[in-house]
Amino acid sequence: EGFEASWEVTRDSVSKVLRHLSEFGILSPEILPSQNALIPLFVLQSRFNEDFKFNKALWWFLLATGDGRYSGSAITTLDQDVRAIFDCSSFDDAIEVLHSPLRISDSFSKEDFLRDLRDGYLRLVLYLVTFRREAKDWIHQDIRIGYDRSDNQLNAGFKPEWHHFFPKTFLRRHNVDESRINSLANIVLLNERANRAFTSRQPIDYIEAYEVTNERLTEQLIPLNRELWQVENYDKFLDTRATALAEAAQNFMAELAR
Repeated sequence: EGFEASWEVTRDSVSKVLRHLSEFGILSPEILPSQNALIPLFVLQSRFNEDFKFNKALWWFLLATGDGRYSGSAITTLDQDVRAIFDCSSFDDAIEVLHSPLRISDSFSKEDFLRDLRDGYLRLVLYLVTFRREAKDWIHQDIRIGYDRSDNQLNAGFKPEWHHFFPKTFLRRHNVDESRINSLANIVLLNERANRAFTSRQPIDYIEAYEVTNERLTEQLIPLNRELWQVENYDKFLDTRATALAEAAQNFMAELAR
């Protein structure tokens, strides 16, 4: 009987956290660089229940992810943090204790979004900001990112398609340095793989061919100055969009931390 009661509490906490995550667009664990940080989230929800503040918990979760808190000897760290949660008398105290060992700031700079797409933490932040802005797909422009085309509802298990605004093939043809091609500032989110017309032509060509609207571009913080869409201005494009992404990420984190 005690086991069944504990299991019910655990299952309820996990269910609530996963529902909250889905509201922010985290619909598949594959988008997370590390899933270990989910365990303290579940424990926080279970321990404080009615006093649990998901936004603040997500703020901590993202910082713990960026800090690599649960990589390496994750089991030992998890054990310490779970014990610390149970030792705290309030949710706010628990977040403060969990946050104190982290070495990462919750601020962002242009340089962050000039980094490579393979940076899992910043890639996740890019996705969350895009989802929060209610961005819509560029092929099926009435469907939000993360939503199913058949019924326009959240798509369980959704994994975003990372599309290069300046396609890789196009940039390589123009001898752009490989280290710049995969910059996060060159990445937009789509619901499904773009066809070859998207992935080999310069931006102005496929945007006009598919009638991608300024609204769709603005949702993903693409500068509307079309001169920046010329390959000779690629570095200026990256700098402009990286600056806008950093500001949006900063605002997003500040909103969570309130």
